[in-house]
Amino acid sequence: GVVVVGSDWRAGEMQEMQEGDTADAGRPILQIVDPAHMRVRARVNQADVPFLEEGAPVRIGLDAYPSLSFSGQLERVGAIASTSSLSPRVHTFTVLFSIAGSEPRLMPDLSAAVDVELQRLPRVLLLPRDAVVTTAQGSFVVVQKGGETERRRVTLGPMSDAEVVIASGVEAGATVLRNPSL
Repeated sequence: GVVVVGSDWRAGEMQEMQEGDTADAGRPILQIVDPAHMRVRARVNQADVPFLEEGAPVRIGLDAYPSLSFSGQLERVGAIASTSSLSPRVHTFTVLFSIAGSEPRLMPDLSAAVDVELQRLPRVLLLPRDAVVTTAQGSFVVVQKGGETERRRVTLGPMSDAEVVIASGVEAGATVLRNPSL
């Protein structure tokens, strides 16, 4: 395995443990990591936890190596929340993700981004959420055809923070304007 030296908060910054340092009870000073079984430990906001399921497929990217990505799965969601340092009203849960495979550049303590696949819908039309305008009359998109634009009513399906499934009202290949004004 790979030995990872623990860090501690001293003199206003995180510093590696060194000979002569005092360690608090229960604080790890070394970890031994198996490079063939790497994991990502992340804090997830309490509002997002209900959407997570153990075994869900994930895509993991490393900030240090943007062209490198790994598949994996959600292993475990912690049972007890921690209070956020930003607000006592916000809680986070520790979530553990496993990484499939290995790569020499994959090392402990790299920062990572994890995308969890919450739902898979085959052969659907996706649009950015900012391409859809919802009013009291319904949801609409603006389609550009040649030099003309046309407002179309659409039926929405599931959506994320960034994208929305268009169930009907616009066909694949149409040019849809983002941030339209109706």
